[in-house]
Amino acid sequence: MRIITLLLFVALAACSDSDDPPAQTSNNPGADAGVDAAPDAAADAGDDAAEDAADQDTGEGPFAQYGCDETDGLLCAYESDVQLDPAAQLDRLVMGSVPSVGGREVPVALWLHPDVGTGKLPVVIWSHGGGYNASAHRNRNDWTRVFASMGFAVIQIAHIHPTPDQLRAICQSVGIDDPEECVDLTLEEDSENADGNPFSSIGVSRPADGSAVMDALPRLSTRSMEARDVELDADAVVIAGWSGGSQTVVQMAGARRNLSASLSAYEAADERPIAFIAVSPQGPGYSGFYENESGGSWRDVRGPMLVITGDGDEKAANDLTGPIRRRAFDGMPDGDKFLLYSRLESRNIGHGSYNLGVDVEDDTVAVLHTTLSTTAQAFVDWSARGDSEAETWLENKTSVAVAGGAAALESR
Repeated sequence: MRIITLLLFVALAACSDSDDPPAQTSNNPGADAGVDAAPDAAADAGDDAAEDAADQDTGEGPFAQYGCDETDGLLCAYESDVQLDPAAQLDRLVMGSVPSVGGREVPVALWLHPDVGTGKLPVVIWSHGGGYNASAHRNRNDWTRVFASMGFAVIQIAHIHPTPDQLRAICQSVGIDDPEECVDLTLEEDSENADGNPFSSIGVSRPADGSAVMDALPRLSTRSMEARDVELDADAVVIAGWSGGSQTVVQMAGARRNLSASLSAYEAADERPIAFIAVSPQGPGYSGFYENESGGSWRDVRGPMLVITGDGDEKAANDLTGPIRRRAFDGMPDGDKFLLYSRLESRNIGHGSYNLGVDVEDDTVAVLHTTLSTTAQAFVDWSARGDSEAETWLENKTSVAVAGGAAALESR
């Protein structure tokens, strides 16, 4: 039954709710796109995993080394103790807004599975991809369904554009007083990136918005109790996001960014979240993230952290590829860090595929979506619920089996 529900979830990307957005396909590349070719570690790991699966001949099945005796890797998918109908239309509770940096009022919405019941629920705070977006809280992301279908409360943030006055307030909040430096060309051009941009305001506002939701959790929990008798567990919050949303994730976990001429190594860590999931993160040389002899942007990132990327995690607008994205994981210190790197190949796999979008009639894309979603489910069950079976599933690197050997799950 588990594989049926997973494949049903994948099919829902083509038959979404009426208020769903089109698949997001953008990320925020930085001005410095001149990055050397990344190491071949991801390719080697994926190839080795595929060869190990193919060569395994113990009489127990090709994936026994990954803790699964099935001959079809998809049947090795993780099964949560809480598994609700993935075909059900989620309930959306618009929760108003929360005050954030610069005097902005950031809209949020709570998404719940209709059969989740009552009581205290763990929480995923989801940060959308792309740049600023005033309606992202209302548009259900397919990752939201992944978490809601296993009994999590999901809060979606809309990272809204600052007004000119709010931009000046954001600059002042981080010590930028020069009006010539307090210029964000992405706002003027209504884009997610601009060459030679003096100041990246989203590098301040995104993590601030995430922390603002953490601050507001007691009030939001009161509202959800009134509406659905659901309490939000402030001690079991996972921060997750794709592409531009991964910036929120890694910054709240302790990553640093260069945001302007005078604002280097900016940090906005928040100690309250219990875990983090960064899907399609930026690598060094993009969006102000960097590498240097002291360890670079990610040297103080804490865990538990799951980084997800892989081959095909790219778009035509820039040369930010899976091997470069994985360097965010490579730069993190040891301690509850996981990297899922997909080696699945299809002409239909692109950056948006890692947001669980793109043509789901492609069998390889369906395997990719199942591999990504089942790994994330095991990770949140372990990190937010303390589930020992989920921990074992991760330790056995069973993601590799689900992908038919065409993936690697690294941990340290």
